[in-house]
Amino acid sequence: MTQAIISHKLLQKVAGKTHYEQGINNCKQLAVSDFQYHNKQASAKVDQFSVGIRYHTDTIEGACNCPDSEGFDFCQHCVCLTLHANKNAQQINSLSKGPDKSKILAYLLTLDKQSLAKQCLELIE
Repeated sequence: MTQAIISHKLLQKVAGKTHYEQGINNCKQLAVSDFQYHNKQASAKVDQFSVGIRYHTDTIEGACNCPDSEGFDFCQHCVCLTLHANKNAQQINSLSKGPDKSKILAYLLTLDKQSLAKQCLELIE
């Protein structure tokens, strides 16, 4: 499963200059938790907000429940989630080019928690 990586240029175009700069400046301070990526969609909690992004062929959509987004605009939290997803995708791509142990780790990182739990249970049995 290949994960998309969004360029900073496209991210700025989609988010707008203000939200892009806020996202870049605040990304290191905002906590990202419960990150999930599946089927060209990523979701997470960024700070205390629920954020989702959806990848399309040549663009990305984002939604957040913060006041700046109003549920559908691409806000600073969407920028943070996209940057987090980019970092995750770069890590997986790098690991997948390494030795077998790294390739296995790359594969495991692409699985959602439920799939990973099922596979671990099968190994234990």
